[in-house]
Amino acid sequence: MNSAATITAVSLGAGMIILTVLFAWFFYALFKPTLILGGGNKPVEEEFDVMENNRRAIDEGNFEQLTFTTAKQGYDKAQVDAVIADLLAKLAAAEAKLSESGV
Repeated sequence: MNSAATITAVSLGAGMIILTVLFAWFFYALFKPTLILGGGNKPVEEEFDVMENNRRAIDEGNFEQLTFTTAKQGYDKAQVDAVIADLLAKLAAAEAKLSESGV
């Protein structure tokens, strides 16, 4: 192997190492929130707190206080379903109260 071929081989090897390090750094920077910090997944306790807050807001009639955490495709489906169920129960109770009073 002559010296020109040796220099080319070393240059290609060094280039591959540099590209690998750059790719690894880019991958780490891009996916750091997912890999290190859990990717925005909220603990179950936090979701429970949101649902409890929404139930309390519905019971008190403070509908402006309703909150939902966001998910990939919009709002958290379980939280929205829970609020709808609570609102339907409250509506049914109000309708029953009205029918009992004869109004």
